[in-house]
Amino acid sequence: MSQSLLNPLPFALPSLEEQNQIAMNVIRENSIIDKIEKTVEIELKRAQSLKQAILNCAFKGKLVPQNPNDESASALLERIKAEKEKSKKHKQVEMF
Repeated sequence: MSQSLLNPLPFALPSLEEQNQIAMNVIRENSIIDKIEKTVEIELKRAQSLKQAILNCAFKGKLVPQNPNDESASALLERIKAEKEKSKKHKQVEMF
């Protein structure tokens, strides 16, 4: 569209006072948005810290009461490794 097409059309503008009020409203709303964005950013960082703290507790076994009769993690891993080796050897024997 060219300006020559638009010039003959009536175009209502708000008064200067109304324009100033609109500008002030936009500035106020942008300020609120900025505060919300900062709050969200802070809370996201806080959530990440909490996630790390929870994972830390989980790896230390502090999230739930521990059963003293449970085997240690290293013993469990060794048992799993041995079972995998045994399973692998069993499958190789079946192939022949």
